[in-house]
Amino acid sequence: MGELLGKCLMPRVTASLGAPYWGGIGLLKFTAMVGSESDHFVGAINPYPNGDMDSGLCQINLKKSEISSRDPVIRSTSLDEKEWRPAAEANVKAAHDLYMQPWTRDDKPGVREWQPWYGYTKGWAMFPEWWIFSSVTHGWLPTGRYLQRAIAGVPNYHLVIAKDRTRNQALLMARDFQQRFKVKGELGIDEGIVAWVGIPGRPTEAPADGIGPRPRPNDGH
Repeated sequence: MGELLGKCLMPRVTASLGAPYWGGIGLLKFTAMVGSESDHFVGAINPYPNGDMDSGLCQINLKKSEISSRDPVIRSTSLDEKEWRPAAEANVKAAHDLYMQPWTRDDKPGVREWQPWYGYTKGWAMFPEWWIFSSVTHGWLPTGRYLQRAIAGVPNYHLVIAKDRTRNQALLMARDFQQRFKVKGELGIDEGIVAWVGIPGRPTEAPADGIGPRPRPNDGH
């Protein structure tokens, strides 16, 4: 069973770690992917019965034989930035290396892209809904909202950390993301940063099919 350990990053900080490798929509997908994999915890860990484990921010899969050498480099449970930041940076670098691995898709050579990450390929990272119906509780529960947090987080990286966008430019970027990925709600400026200032309320009726919306691949088309 996995554990969320160490420093929990704001999505804008996660975006800053991905910015050397991705931009625009790619950076949005990276930030949402990290949310779906580790909820932005630098020390997240998910061990497997066979001794392998997923490590750190991007849940890099490590074989049992390489855990002792690689895990201390790409994962940290420390709250001291001097310790967690190098581990987080190394973890994101390892994720980009996986992303860039040669890959054949539809008989065309390319790179692997987001294929290694369950949260992205199964649709959880880019799920545009705010609520999901539970067959266990027979009620509506909040989704992880990884995409929604990334939609605000990436523009806030540009506004607060990179400082290469004005508030208006950052808000327009967020609204462009929102439109492309069909996320309902209202974006605005709250306390100087981009934020969701209005979201859909919790549904009051069960879905007609008894299931409701479920994650599926969402590439923004």
